[in-house]
Amino acid sequence: MLSLLLAWLKFHQPLQQLPGNVSGKAARLLELDESSWLGQEEKFVALGDSMLNEKKAWEPYFLETVARDIQNKIEPAQLWELYLGTGTSGEKPYRFGFLLEKMIAEPVFPGIVQEIFRKLAFQLQSEESESNLRNIKESLLEVQNSLKREASESCLGVQNALQKEKEKGLSLLNALALCNITLRRTEKAVQSYPSNDKGWENLYRQVSRFEMEMEFLKELDRPLGNSLAVTLESWKRSYITSADKLLKQFTVHCRQETPTGRQTLAGLLRQFPAWVKKKKYSGGAYFFILDGARVDIWELLMEKIFSEMKLRFLKEGFTWALLPTVTENQLQPLKETGLLGHIVNVNENIISELLVEPASLLQAVNNRPQFQSPGQQPAAIRALKFDFVDDKVHTSRENLLTLSEEIAMQGKKKLWPVLDNLPGDSLVLIAADHGFRTNFHYTKLKKWEEPRYLHGGPTFFEILAPWGLLEKAP
Repeated sequence: MLSLLLAWLKFHQPLQQLPGNVSGKAARLLELDESSWLGQEEKFVALGDSMLNEKKAWEPYFLETVARDIQNKIEPAQLWELYLGTGTSGEKPYRFGFLLEKMIAEPVFPGIVQEIFRKLAFQLQSEESESNLRNIKESLLEVQNSLKREASESCLGVQNALQKEKEKGLSLLNALALCNITLRRTEKAVQSYPSNDKGWENLYRQVSRFEMEMEFLKELDRPLGNSLAVTLESWKRSYITSADKLLKQFTVHCRQETPTGRQTLAGLLRQFPAWVKKKKYSGGAYFFILDGARVDIWELLMEKIFSEMKLRFLKEGFTWALLPTVTENQLQPLKETGLLGHIVNVNENIISELLVEPASLLQAVNNRPQFQSPGQQPAAIRALKFDFVDDKVHTSRENLLTLSEEIAMQGKKKLWPVLDNLPGDSLVLIAADHGFRTNFHYTKLKKWEEPRYLHGGPTFFEILAPWGLLEKAP
């Protein structure tokens, strides 16, 4: 144990000679008798160097076992103080970049990764400059990508444990930075409200992930003893205060501004034939309605789609839903004006039919043939409608992170099979009809008396509905 501990200290101080008293401090922390090591420090360090530098020569999990034995005797905070006691770090341990570098370079102790993470998290909680937070977030992203590229050494359990600890720490730090940035932006927006539609759309996209990231932080913080609980509760109260003001001002904006330039579902459907005609799209042209998918849920679903399928975005944006923000109020006018025709509601039976005979269902909702007729007014657009988001929103009392996971599972069962069975060289217009908002005053004590999520109102969570034009490769 002493060999590994001294080699660890030397690893972090490669250009320095370790002070003579460090060996004694390390040995005392390990409760070793002086006679067992005095005068043999160089041999111990050489053995430790071999353990670190020639890992494959040792038995699998040997290094992890020794590291665990050390951590059973010495707390991570004591290990960190032992490192600081070498006197070679000066003021650097208090700098974010230095701490991050040490956390990622740590070769042995998962506990040290956690200890450094706590210090980094404290700095992130205290940072008030949005500019500094953005720079930190960029650094974290670079480190995350670099860590993913590193091939883990399969024969070394300690490497796997370290890898997991570093990935978990980086995920939490990234979420902390994102939430802090969002909080600063909401506070800033309250001081100077957006003046036009595009400004409100941009603000909504910027703040949309706050609630989900906060729930993600709580989940990650639980194994750490809820060390972030006070900060997260303070951030939540601050966000709700700012969000209430923004939502009231958004309502004022909607009443005052002339809506002629806003994108609507009707506008999308009128543009759809022209988009199809730009290319032959031999696989077909399809319109999907994703009922109730607000932008954070939308982005979660899209991320999963693109990680698994040959699809790419051609265009994306927001439509402005009509009040009240319920499905009937969005679709009925489209039917009455002849823009929207037959709608197939996708359920388990439809998916079963699709898997048996995909061509039959897809042919029934393929809009390409009617768009290709020259000089002829296109017939009403046929659509596939997916209700799994809205269904969950109306019934769930879970937090937003759990809700999003349940929605993702439903997407896997209902949306994925349809996209997977679409022919290559297809064009797909996917649009939410409205969003939903979180009831910020919901409590578990009243969970059967009031909903946790709802829609129908005039907030940007409900009115601004995401859409995307996707192309499936041939």
